Amino acid sequence: MLASSPMMASSTKRRDLDLNTHRSDKFEQNRIPNRLSTDLKDIVLDAMGNVLSGSPEALIARLLPTRNGTADTNYMFTLLLNLRTVMSPEELMQKIVQQCMFAQNADAVNFCREGRDRMFSHLLRLCREWVTSIPHDFRSEHMRNR
Repeated sequence: MLASSPMMASSTKRRDLDLNTHRSDKFEQNRIPNRLSTDLKDIVLDAMGNVLSGSPEALIARLLPTRNGTADTNYMFTLLLNLRTVMSPEELMQKIVQQCMFAQNADAVNFCREGRDRMFSHLLRLCREWVTSIPHDFRSEHMRNR
C-alpha cells in the first residue's frame, strides 16, 4: 500500500474505502454533527480527524451537501474517484439523489425557502465538481440527462 495515494481495501463483511484525505477548516465549520446515524459508526478517522476508511454508504452521507455547507473539493474528488471502483456512476447518482431527498424531508427547516435554496446551491456545487473532475462518468446518455 502506498501511503500517499488513496487505496481500496475489501473485506468479506463489508467493502471499505481507504482514503487519504484532508479536511479543510471551511468543511469543519460547515459540518453538521448529526448528519446520519451511519456517519459516526461506519467511518474511521485518524487522530487529526482525517477520514481513513468507511463503508460506501457512510462516505456518501459525509459527501452530501446540507443547507449549512458541503465537503471540501479534495474530499469530493477523492471520494467520487474511489467510489467508482465499487459502484457505477448511475448507482452513485441514485444514492446521492435518495439521500438528498431524505435530508430534505427529515428537517422542518429544510422546507423553508432559505433552507432549500442553500441546500440546492450546495448540491449544485457537488454536481459541478463531479462533472468537471470526472467528466467520463457523464458520457452515457442516461447520466447526461439526470
